[in-house]
Amino acid sequence: MKVSARTSANRRNAKRSTGPTTIAGKARVARNALQHGLSIPIRAVPELNATATKLATLLSGASTDPHVVDIARRIASAQVDVERARLTKLRLIQAFKPPNPARVILQIRGRSRAKRDQRTAALLKVMSRPLDPEEAYPAIAVPSLAEELGKLDRYERRALSRRKFAIRDWDALAAPL
Repeated sequence: MKVSARTSANRRNAKRSTGPTTIAGKARVARNALQHGLSIPIRAVPELNATATKLATLLSGASTDPHVVDIARRIASAQVDVERARLTKLRLIQAFKPPNPARVILQIRGRSRAKRDQRTAALLKVMSRPLDPEEAYPAIAVPSLAEELGKLDRYERRALSRRKFAIRDWDALAAPL
């Protein structure tokens, strides 16, 4: 059986992109989920579990129907996850200190000269004026913050999606047949 050039190229590339191979690299990525704790299930954290249980009880009221209680629990768990992701993002933003312009400029060295000059000019322009608290800090000057917020946004979107589908199931229970 003859293998096409594209297939063999894909196989070669796949061998190179299989994740970390060193012990140190594997140890580092094993800790990825523990960085902010958002991947830890709510049931594993007693305070969050208690909050979700209280919210589920408020939603389900005096109902003893296991289906109603289950959907209320799903809605409550998703809501707690949404709040947890938003709180983590807020803490990250509050802890952020704008970077030293000289350090940022050092980080962009190594790019092509034209791109480096454009980014350097933009950074210097941004850094030379005082920050207005009402104005969002430009993402060009804070790539690490933007990257971290993007990662956290994935958790929030996932929780919002879970909550949306649980609410749809809740509404379907109340809808007349």
